[in-house]
Amino acid sequence: MLLVAVISCLQFNSYGQNPFNGQITFEGFWWNYWNNNYPNGWSNYLADLAPRLAAVGINMVWYPPCIKNNSTSSVGYSPFDYYDLGDKYQQGSLKTRLGDKNELLRSIAVMHANGMGSIQDAVLSHMDNAGSSTGAGAGN
Repeated sequence: MLLVAVISCLQFNSYGQNPFNGQITFEGFWWNYWNNNYPNGWSNYLADLAPRLAAVGINMVWYPPCIKNNSTSSVGYSPFDYYDLGDKYQQGSLKTRLGDKNELLRSIAVMHANGMGSIQDAVLSHMDNAGSSTGAGAGN
């Protein structure tokens, strides 16, 4: 009975319907995304996929978090530095899981050149691995 009530509220709310606008967003990652042909270069992988994505009608590509994490094995939800997009050598690497900053920017430009937009996933309430247990700052 509760399910019927919830469905009824969703169908007949005062905000009206949200009709399909013909736009399709492609989630360009999964939880433990990795490609052995593009190690620490997921942006390059997405850029190489761009013509095929555009050909099947994708309008927007959703990128995983591109910020620096404590290692490139992290999928992006345990950020170390929100301002490092892969252009500072920290935590033992220059690159993020997506690659370096230039690879990310190139990938976004390739999406735009193929008529697609891009959207960045981020969880702003997450922050891990900054500093050290001794107070000496972030080590490499």
